[in-house]
Amino acid sequence: MADAATMRRYRDIDVIFCRNMLIYFDEVSRRQAVETLYDSLRPGGVICLGHSESMSRMSSLFAPRRFGTTILYQRPVDHD
Repeated sequence: MADAATMRRYRDIDVIFCRNMLIYFDEVSRRQAVETLYDSLRPGGVICLGHSESMSRMSSLFAPRRFGTTILYQRPVDHD
């Protein structure tokens, strides 16, 4: 996995496709990856996971959004 300094370059991303990758990580690595992806998304941005993956088992940072049979996970919009 890339270090934090490298990942800081990636910010304000609208959509991340991360299909069928996180299932191969151990629990600690999976949570670290999800937190890094969360930090890379802009508020309101979404992450797409594979059908066998569920963000509810990894993190509560994202809000699930259902589109037919597809579930996307959205970074909440900050209302300051």
